[in-house]
Amino acid sequence: MELSDILVQSLVPQPPRASASAEEHMQQLPQFDSEMARERQEAEDVGDVLRYVGVVDAVSEEERVESCEDIKKDHSFAQLSGSGNIYSVVLVF
Repeated sequence: MELSDILVQSLVPQPPRASASAEEHMQQLPQFDSEMARERQEAEDVGDVLRYVGVVDAVSEEERVESCEDIKKDHSFAQLSGSGNIYSVVLVF
């Protein structure tokens, strides 16, 4: 598997990513704050948290990095904060 094989959904919306300068990029970001706040609140309303999650499924040969997946608060992924990372390996026999 190569990095180019992985579908990545960016946390940064498309318009700011296409900005001509860093200043323009930073000026556009606040326009999307309410959307992220809404997603966070929807997760919180059902007792979940948002986490950026990657999946590699060897059986279906699916590789993706998903943006802000809802995670139950008792899941080990929910315990992360800041730039923390965690890996979970699931083996099915």
